Amino acid sequence: MATGVRIDLSKLPQVMKKIDVRMNAGMAAATLEANNFIVKAVSRAQPTRRTSGGALTGLDPSRPGEYPKVVTRRLMQSIGWKLQGGEFGASGTIKGRVTTNAKYAKYLEYGGRSFMRRGVKENLLKIGHAFIKGAH
Repeated sequence: MATGVRIDLSKLPQVMKKIDVRMNAGMAAATLEANNFIVKAVSRAQPTRRTSGGALTGLDPSRPGEYPKVVTRRLMQSIGWKLQGGEFGASGTIKGRVTTNAKYAKYLEYGGRSFMRRGVKENLLKIGHAFIKGAH
């Protein structure tokens, strides 16, 4: 009598659904972790004063290569995250995005004070660990 294994693919849809749930949970955890690092990086306040017209101005602005310093908290409060994509098995893609809707954010990000890409790059190992932990 021959010895062997039987492969039953009839449960594949249920297995793929479980994989989708875990992949989404892992990506959500990783994206939230990245979001938290970025928000923390731009949370460093600076001394401020009011101009004669009443506007708030910073007295110690960030320099090129530094994370932006907080004056009004607008940038910090505008940072959020979301997942994009569908089921992992169907599309093969789940993306986590950290975003901001502050109009001046792109000038900071691409003008020498990168805070989003830098925050992810500097914390990639921790973000990876968050993905693994979230997917369990």
